[in-house]
Amino acid sequence: MEEASLSFDKRKHPRISLTIPVQFKVISDTEEAMAVMAERKTMEAGKSKNVSAEGLFLLCDRPLEKGDILKIEVTLPHDHKPIRAFSEVVWISEQSVAENKYGAGICFMALRDEDAERIGQFVAGLLKQKE
Repeated sequence: MEEASLSFDKRKHPRISLTIPVQFKVISDTEEAMAVMAERKTMEAGKSKNVSAEGLFLLCDRPLEKGDILKIEVTLPHDHKPIRAFSEVVWISEQSVAENKYGAGICFMALRDEDAERIGQFVAGLLKQKE
């Protein structure tokens, strides 16, 4: 597992530096929303730079726009069941971030209670290890 570190800012939930694979689909119009519902649109690959109970920072190969709605899948380290959520791009990096990737701050919008609890417990567990 990647090394995790704590960052302090004004967010409601603590955020840890953690690189994990993220699969996502952009849902930007009715046609794409219907394709997602029918599972016809393939997922794109990205990775997180950091994760919190409320969202993550996504690195991907193409620029996203503030307000984009994403269907994402994330599998936490040492877990076999992916977490699925609808998320919103709440901010974007003005330039490529690393490895010629684009960055976007993603906020979870629709997340099952059990998945929210799994992410919260995972982040809390890593934070305890750092104390």
